[in-house]
Amino acid sequence: MVVLVPVLGVFLWLSIDPPSCLPLMSSQERRRPAGQSLGIWRWRIPFGFLLVFMLLISPWLIRNRMVSGGMFGVAPYSMLQHSSICEDNSFDRQLRPYVSKDRIVKALKVKLVSNFSRAYDVDLRTLGSGLIICFFLVSFFHRFEGEKVNLFRWCMAMAILLMMFADSLCGGDSTGTLNVFLPMIILYGTAFFFVIMERLEFEEFGWQPVLICLVVLFSALPAALTVFGPRAHVPYPPYFPPFVSYVCKLLDPHEAICTDIPWATAWYGNRSSILLPSSIDDFYEISGDKIPVKGLYLTTETGDKPYISSLATGEYSSWLPVLNRRIPSDFPLTQGIALPLGSRDQLFLTDRIRWNQRKQSNLAEDGDQRFEIRVRE
Repeated sequence: MVVLVPVLGVFLWLSIDPPSCLPLMSSQERRRPAGQSLGIWRWRIPFGFLLVFMLLISPWLIRNRMVSGGMFGVAPYSMLQHSSICEDNSFDRQLRPYVSKDRIVKALKVKLVSNFSRAYDVDLRTLGSGLIICFFLVSFFHRFEGEKVNLFRWCMAMAILLMMFADSLCGGDSTGTLNVFLPMIILYGTAFFFVIMERLEFEEFGWQPVLICLVVLFSALPAALTVFGPRAHVPYPPYFPPFVSYVCKLLDPHEAICTDIPWATAWYGNRSSILLPSSIDDFYEISGDKIPVKGLYLTTETGDKPYISSLATGEYSSWLPVLNRRIPSDFPLTQGIALPLGSRDQLFLTDRIRWNQRKQSNLAEDGDQRFEIRVRE
């Protein structure tokens, strides 16, 4: 969606503004009647652009078809995330998910309305955390002298609305994606502000530069607070790169790890990572001969879930004994360590002891990472 929305904006720009195609016309086509020649070129270049775009992404679509059976892979299923059917990423945790079409349609309607309302009321109006977005929105009631400037502004407005619509279905947080349009929003908002300054008649000359300085100050204030404000702390729990890197290095490169933070183990540990399934029975089926799952890494991402509704009686109830360090007798991973020392924040299980052990001590120490971990007995 992030790629298709700007493509649609260029498509509309080229189709609405046919005079820009005149340099590409041959001399014979220019001698034709104006309506006839422009009518041909009105759609020829946009469709040519779309054809080139489809040719570029066709290898990716073919690969998705071969790997997952669908042209877009599992991307369409992301619309069910953070909906009334699947909270958080519970849909991705199910080995064989099934939901009726009626429930899907109803859930997507509710998700679209609620997320789009929040994107319009909050995300759009607070974009950039400054005053420029206000001038940009009001600028639609003003017509600039350049015709192409006006046309591009309306194309960008349509692209913003389509991006908000796509995020409402597939994402849920439009703040990050709408920042793509922030540079153009700043240009249009600043241009409209100076148009107002030129048309206002101040009795005293000194008020105009004062207002300009105030707008610049308040527009730059959010960025200044971000740069000179307090630094962000380490996002632990659950993310701590030394822990993630340590448990991943315990595995061989061809071995996979199952965890509730697979994006972290894939990034920091460079290991094939599988999202923790919702039930331990699905884990047994996944960790067969086809996928050598030799590690299980549990963090507070799972341990901090609501105890009654999720861990005790909910979909993660089968994982509660493992979180409590009561490993089932038939579980394939029997050796474990706790991270960090003396806590129950994280647990790593594997099929054999892969770490160094101290004699006459129940601690294993990794001197490079400078932290100690407790071996499960």
